[in-house]
Amino acid sequence: MFATYKAFLLVMLVSIAVFAVLRPLFTRFMAVEDFARRRNLWLFIVTASFLAPNIWLYALVTAPALWYVGMRDPNPVAVYWLVLLAVPPVQVEIPTFGLIGKIFALDHPRLLSLMLLLPMAVRLGKERAGEHERRAVLGAANPAKTVDMLLLAFMALQVVLVLPYDSPTSFARRTLLLLLDVALPYFVVSRACRSREAIAEAMAAFVLAALVLAPLALFEFAKGWMLFAGIGEQWEAARLYFPLYRGSFLR
Repeated sequence: MFATYKAFLLVMLVSIAVFAVLRPLFTRFMAVEDFARRRNLWLFIVTASFLAPNIWLYALVTAPALWYVGMRDPNPVAVYWLVLLAVPPVQVEIPTFGLIGKIFALDHPRLLSLMLLLPMAVRLGKERAGEHERRAVLGAANPAKTVDMLLLAFMALQVVLVLPYDSPTSFARRTLLLLLDVALPYFVVSRACRSREAIAEAMAAFVLAALVLAPLALFEFAKGWMLFAGIGEQWEAARLYFPLYRGSFLR
């Protein structure tokens, strides 16, 4: 437990310093207040993941924050890409009662889908004006429809291949997870970023997340200390990563 708190302090100090250094560069792609809001959400999520004794308290604390920021932010896709890498995808099965064996495993990316992307998908479904504008710009030929159909065909193939071997419950769970993990992120991201500036902002947010994690990865490589491993241990989840060394360096 003490090692987890030490890792938390190191992650926070490095993250705050990197955000401060990169702020002048990335405020070229996003408004200053948007940068501050997204940075604060990243720090809040990381803090909750290290301090929460289980994933349920983590979800209880972070879900309202994700929903609030997603509703206020002008580009929720940028928020999604920034905080997607903030917490490892540690999975814990949702507890069930009665005859149902299990529902599905909850992790950080699925929580983001539920609290960030799903509300955005509902809003996009109500915005007919934007859809008409995109159709007018694209004209009769709409390449997005082709990509949509290819993705749906791929998802259908995934469920059809296992249909003879799956129980009805398992089949329903597999279909739900494909919609949540694949279809929802694709459809929201592909339709929410309606301008070149919005796409650049979302891409910049993902690059910012990677740059925040880069010095932490270098520290892990040099010191052999897996900083985020304590989160899964606290949540009593199956271990995601095992240390693999090349010489004295962590791979």
